[in-house]
Amino acid sequence: EVDWERASTLTLRNVMNMASGFAYAHSPSVSPLYDTRTNGFNYALSQEIAARPGERFNYSDADASVTGAVVASVAGEDLYAFARRALFDPLQMFNHDWWLRDSAGRYPGGWGLRMRPMDMLKVGQLYIQNGAWNNYKVFHPGYPTLAWAKGVSPRYGLHWWIGVPDKTGRSSHFWAEGFKGQRIYVFPSLGIVAAIVS
Repeated sequence: EVDWERASTLTLRNVMNMASGFAYAHSPSVSPLYDTRTNGFNYALSQEIAARPGERFNYSDADASVTGAVVASVAGEDLYAFARRALFDPLQMFNHDWWLRDSAGRYPGGWGLRMRPMDMLKVGQLYIQNGAWNNYKVFHPGYPTLAWAKGVSPRYGLHWWIGVPDKTGRSSHFWAEGFKGQRIYVFPSLGIVAAIVS
C-alpha cells in the first residue's frame, strides 16, 4: 500500500537521480513492476524504505516509473503522446512505439520505448545542441548541464550515466542505457554521438 505522506517527501530530482530511498531490487525477470496488470506508479511508491530520499543511490525502474507518471501528469497527457508532441515530431522521428502500458494506462517511464538507431542519435545530438533542433527549442539550453551533474552517485545524473572524469576532472562522456545493451553515448567536448543497439 502506498504511504502517500512518505511519497510527498520525494522530489522529481530524487527519482531522476535514482535516489528515492526505496529498497526496490532491479529484477526485470521477476518484478511485478513489469507486469501490465500492475499499476506501476502505485507499485513503485509502495516499496519498503531503505533510506531517506536523496541519500542512497539504487538503480531502479520503479524510480523511472515515478518520473514517467510525474511528467505525464504535468504535461496533461499520457507519456507517449507528450513524447510525440514534444520530441518525436519536432525531430522528425516517425518509426517508434512504446510498449507495455500498465493497468492504469500509464506508459512505463524506464522501458518499453522502441526507436531506430538514427533516432537514438538524434536524441544525443539534441543534447550537444543544448536542446535546439532546426531553430526549434525542445528544452532549455541549460538542461544538459543539469542532467549530467552528478547526483547521489558520482556516476549518475538525471537518468544519464556519467563517464569516468578525464585529466581535467570533468567527464568526457555520458550515456543513456536501455534494454539489452542499447545505449546512446554523448561526447560533448568532441561533438560526437554514438548509438549501440545490441
